[in-house]
Amino acid sequence: MLAVDESALARSVLRELDVGVLVSTTEVDRILLSNPAADRMLAHLDDGEEVPQVLRETVAEVLGRRAAPGGFPPAVPMRGKSGACLFVRAKKLPDCAAALVVISGDVLRERDMAARFQLSRREAEIVELVCQGLSNDEIAERLNLTVLAVKHYLHGIFAALDVRTRSKLIAVVEGI
Repeated sequence: MLAVDESALARSVLRELDVGVLVSTTEVDRILLSNPAADRMLAHLDDGEEVPQVLRETVAEVLGRRAAPGGFPPAVPMRGKSGACLFVRAKKLPDCAAALVVISGDVLRERDMAARFQLSRREAEIVELVCQGLSNDEIAERLNLTVLAVKHYLHGIFAALDVRTRSKLIAVVEGI
């Protein structure tokens, strides 16, 4: 049987992930452990503090949400100074005063958006592209659809989210 240093293996796996993983105090006033992807993501939020204010607020919001036992609550969007949108999931670790925080980009957002607003995967994909500022023509080209199909999807999305404009759609999705 191969002897494996589990701690070294865990560190190696964390280094390879493109998802940010960190452990913070439950008050989110200190980061106890983070992988390189989390460090890169946090660099976009840098406001001169050890733990950026937007991260503290977002993690506190996520930790206040209910989740299935052992699961994570739905992700919450977090916008950096550059305008990039990251998505945060967090849960308290059992038997210690720490929280596991996972920070990711658009793939997780689409899945959460679909579940949160009861949209199909394709509708969530279109909403994400609208939030990125793409026009109907650009969305059609990106997704290999006709412009008419994009308009049809948007009509259904607007009805499902009870909005009439792209700016209202973005405001609803971003929780503004």
